[in-house]
Amino acid sequence: MAPFLPLEKPLLVVDNSLSCLPVSSVTMDNQLAIFSVVEHLAQLGYKKIGFFYNSLPASNDQERRAAFQNAMHHLGLPFDTRLVFPVFPTMEGAYRSTRELLEAGVALPSAIVANNDSIAIGAMRALKDFGLRVPEDISIVGFDGLPFSALADPPLTTVNVSCEDIGYWAMQILLNTINGLCTTPCKMVIGTQLNVRGSTIPAHPVRPHPLLLPD
Repeated sequence: MAPFLPLEKPLLVVDNSLSCLPVSSVTMDNQLAIFSVVEHLAQLGYKKIGFFYNSLPASNDQERRAAFQNAMHHLGLPFDTRLVFPVFPTMEGAYRSTRELLEAGVALPSAIVANNDSIAIGAMRALKDFGLRVPEDISIVGFDGLPFSALADPPLTTVNVSCEDIGYWAMQILLNTINGLCTTPCKMVIGTQLNVRGSTIPAHPVRPHPLLLPD
C-alpha cells in the first residue's frame, strides 16, 4: 500500500484491516467470528481442537490464527501448536495437504476449525479417503459461508460473512471521505453469524484409530 499513501486521494481497502497503516478499511470481525466457532465446539464438549491454517497466509488468515489461540486461552482450553496444521487454501490443495498429513501418520483431534470453507471441504474429502467420518469421528467448521458449503457432505457448519454489508459500508465511508465528512481513516469491522449444520455434533468417546487423537 505504500505507493498509494502519498497520492492524497480518497482510498479504502476492503477485506483487510491494515491495522498499522493510516488507511480506511472495512472487513469482517475475525476475532469475534473465531471466538464464536471455538465457543460452539467447547459447548459441544470438545477440549482438543485443531486449526487448519492457510499455508499462504494473508492478513485475514493471520488474524484468524491469532484469534483461535486467544479464544482457546479465553475459554480455558489447552492450546497446542502441534494441532495447528498448515494446509493449502484451495479445495483441491487442502485435499492434497490433508492427505499428506494422514499419509505421514499424523493423528488429528476430534474437532477442527478450518481457516475457510474451501479448506474444510477439501479436508473432509481427504478424511473420507482414510476412513475418518465427519462428524462421527471429527467435527469440522469452516469460514466464509460460501454457497457450496451447504452442498458439502455433510453440510458444513460455517461462519457466514455478509459481503453485502461490507460493500455497503465501504461505499458509505468512501463517499463520506470524498465529500469531506471523514477527515481521518475509518476502520470498520462487520459482524458475522455462525451457521450450525451437520458437520458438528456433541463430543463423544473417540473410537480407537491410529489417525485419531485419544481423549
